[in-house]
Amino acid sequence: MVQSPQPAPEPTFDAPQEQFLAGKVPEGTDPNAVLQVGQERCDQLTSANAVDADSVISELIMNPAPDTADAIAALCPELLPALEAAGRGFPDGVFSVGAAAPHSDEPSVEPGTYRAYGAPADCTISVYAGGGELIGSYDGSAPVVIDAVAARVESDQCYSWFRA
Repeated sequence: MVQSPQPAPEPTFDAPQEQFLAGKVPEGTDPNAVLQVGQERCDQLTSANAVDADSVISELIMNPAPDTADAIAALCPELLPALEAAGRGFPDGVFSVGAAAPHSDEPSVEPGTYRAYGAPADCTISVYAGGGELIGSYDGSAPVVIDAVAARVESDQCYSWFRA
């Protein structure tokens, strides 16, 4: 007697898994595959966090993927403090200080004290006033204060900065 193939059972997921999968599973895609990607990202970040918590913050600053934030929120909420810290940091680049000006092409950073992750060689950050004059240039070996009088910062070869 030949048996006809039976359809695969519908997968069941717990509430955090359902939260992560919401809106992420295209028609015809196995939700387990989508879930596995999120879980693998959590596993990578959790392992890194056990060795160097600052490296996780730096990674989240430099690679701010929405799916990673969603995975942390749903699947590894113990990393939420790192995600929140990353949201207050910034990568290399040019940034205005304070609220972004209307029609500004530059993203903005809040005034505060920041430190570079790992103080890499050749790291520089320059802070400029509203008229374009240089307030100071620093090598990233010590925390840098970005005052409210600053209008722009430029960071090069520092990778990431986060609140000190």
